[in-house]
Amino acid sequence: RDELVKNTAVWLRRNPGIKQISISQNDNALYCECKNCGNFVKLHGNQTDLLLDTVNYVAEKLAREFPDVTFETLSYLYTRNPPHSIRPVRNVAIRLCNIECNSVRRLDSEANKEFASDLKGWREVCHDLRVWNYITNFSKFHQPVPNWKCLAPDLRFFAGNHVTAVFEQASYG
Repeated sequence: RDELVKNTAVWLRRNPGIKQISISQNDNALYCECKNCGNFVKLHGNQTDLLLDTVNYVAEKLAREFPDVTFETLSYLYTRNPPHSIRPVRNVAIRLCNIECNSVRRLDSEANKEFASDLKGWREVCHDLRVWNYITNFSKFHQPVPNWKCLAPDLRFFAGNHVTAVFEQASYG
């Protein structure tokens, strides 16, 4: 964790004026399974608690030198569920990702009830909740995604749940 603090500080010093930095897990479902991490998860609740503990540590260590920087982390794949015991500190933002959702159904529908539940859970524990909204079909980029009727209701759903920012990821083509 101290090495992460050191490297983050170096990067922020080299890039003055940055207001946000991502301290996140990798883009896969692999996480550390060492004894220490496993014991932490058993004690605190889930993988999200472990990630948040680390992100909070970095954010708290760097808050004095970089008071205007927000440390954002992904709530993604194995960390999509809200934490059990660790809460994000004030300068940490959560970017909740819905990659597992059915993007042709509204996010507040039965088809996506687990995501809706996670979003409401995160709303209760953090002050800066953001969303990475996948509005595409990754396995068939060339096909249309019939989700036009979902887009506006989903944005209203986010607004009604105090989401502060939304990134909409559609087909790259």
